[in-house]
Amino acid sequence: MGLFFALSPLVLAVGTPASMPCAPIPGWEQVVAKQEVRWIVIGEIHGTNEIPAAFVDAVCLTSITRPLVVALEQSSSDQVAIDEFIRSDGSAEATQRFRSAAMWNMPIKDGRSSEAYFRLFRTLRQMSSEGRIISVVAFQPSAFSERPTPAKYEEAMAELLKGAAAGDATVIALVGNLHAMLDETPWEPKYLAMAAHLPREATVTLNTVSDGGETWTCQGQPIKCGPYLTAPNGITRSRRVELGSDDSSYSGVFYLGTSTTASSAEISPPPALIAEPASETDDPEQTRITAIVRPVAEAIAAEQARQSHLPPPASIREQLERMGRLDQVGRHAIVKIDFGRLSIEDRRRVNAAIGDAIEPIDQANVEALLEIMPEEGWFTISEFGPEASEAAFHIVQHSDLALRKRVLPRLEPLAKSGDIDGSDYASMFDRVAIGEGRPQRYGTQFRCRDGRQESYPIEDIGQAEELRRSLNFQQSLAESLAMQVGRPCGGGN
Repeated sequence: MGLFFALSPLVLAVGTPASMPCAPIPGWEQVVAKQEVRWIVIGEIHGTNEIPAAFVDAVCLTSITRPLVVALEQSSSDQVAIDEFIRSDGSAEATQRFRSAAMWNMPIKDGRSSEAYFRLFRTLRQMSSEGRIISVVAFQPSAFSERPTPAKYEEAMAELLKGAAAGDATVIALVGNLHAMLDETPWEPKYLAMAAHLPREATVTLNTVSDGGETWTCQGQPIKCGPYLTAPNGITRSRRVELGSDDSSYSGVFYLGTSTTASSAEISPPPALIAEPASETDDPEQTRITAIVRPVAEAIAAEQARQSHLPPPASIREQLERMGRLDQVGRHAIVKIDFGRLSIEDRRRVNAAIGDAIEPIDQANVEALLEIMPEEGWFTISEFGPEASEAAFHIVQHSDLALRKRVLPRLEPLAKSGDIDGSDYASMFDRVAIGEGRPQRYGTQFRCRDGRQESYPIEDIGQAEELRRSLNFQQSLAESLAMQVGRPCGGGN
């Protein structure tokens, strides 16, 4: 595999450090005691005020005795913007240009786009102007000749760090703590973390540990970013470094005390995911409908942004799981729209706008599925897992009648053997029947009439109950009808 690096360090002369002293870190002298150490890797949980501040102090202390390159877990595609800011005079104009870089303007903003992280950059710019550091390098890989596996992604991060250690420079890096491990990742399939690819005898890695507090993190489905509490762990040490640890995954521990979040007030506000009207010629009615469906559009954009930060999928299973999340995230967000407060006409317009938001995802998913779909058989639970199998079903179910008819015969024997979810087969059977103008068999499909849901005609309601039980449905037909019929909906006949 060929890997193209976008690395352009700013080679500056290492001058005499400025007179302003560095804040002390007890134990840091152990880290820099051995001259053979070339890579110092600090593993963090993104989203605190304390870690970027402590990292600055570590950079300051290390720069006293060593020519130093600083490496940050930012996309290498932002290297040019970083270089320009580090070279700049730090003026308001230079700051504004730097703020326009992609790292500060992603729809999902984790701790690496916080004000605490920007303060880190601002201090590094000053250190560079004083000759304390050689360069600031972004080492999150962004350019590959082919999709890497997670293992190859970790290797690529390490190669960028190796390349940063030019001449006799030491590299000090700030990265997510899993990448800083000196051995395999703790999940299956196992692979070596980034730091494990660095020369062991020349590498020190530290895991940052706090005694609870808050971090700004992105969690949930759909992803929601904000301050999250972390429970106290009983480790009440003040800020210090201790080499040697019960955890062999790291060379030591960087204790921080209690963490505080780079809170929502300190996070640069994200750009609007849907543009507001810019002129009098814009349609105010369309603007109003766009605002109503904003939760759907934002959920899709957030999941797309989250996945853009991931290494390419390592398997068909992982690819299907990601496709399935994209398929579902916009649809799950529909519950945030209160159809009961809308007129029937508004429901129709909102339903159409939701379709406009979701259709490109469906189309892309179908195209990707057709590239990996076997000539025979299907994505079974036993081979691909339940999430990937379910994802493949949803993608076909949200395609067209021709593809559903092509796939349906493959699913019937698998539904009987339990190697796919039986309700998936039943739902596709019913949708094909309706598409061909026949009554549904299992009672899984509903339509919108005059702003309220109703069931499509069913062949035999009594038989439908028995058929659902044979396929291990979680709901009886009666329960499903009671829950669905009469609910406000977005369409109408």
